[in-house]
Amino acid sequence: MDRLLEFVEAHLEDDLSVEDLAKALDLSRFHFSRIFRTTTSQSPYQFLLERRIRRSTDLLRSSTLSIAEIATKCGFRSVPQFEEAFRRGIGVRPIRYRADLE
Repeated sequence: MDRLLEFVEAHLEDDLSVEDLAKALDLSRFHFSRIFRTTTSQSPYQFLLERRIRRSTDLLRSSTLSIAEIATKCGFRSVPQFEEAFRRGIGVRPIRYRADLE
C-alpha cells in the first residue's frame, strides 16, 4: 500500500486510471481492484477522488493559485468536474471553502 500511495502522490495531477494503479503494482486490473477493495473497503476510483480532494483543500488553504490551476494540479479534467467533486466531498464549492478560511 505504501508503494501505491507514493505512486498516487507523485502522479495525482495525471489522468490516472485503475489500470495505471494496477500496473504500478504489477497486478492485473481485476486482481488489483479486488485486493484494494478488500483492504480499504473502497473502490480505487473513490480512493483517487479522496486524495485529489484532500490535495485541493491543502492548496486552497496554502496557496493563491486559481481554482482552475488547483483543478489541474489535482488531476481533474475540468473546473466544473472539480467543483462538483469538491462540493460532493466537502459540502461547499471550492471558492466558498477558500472564502470561509479568510
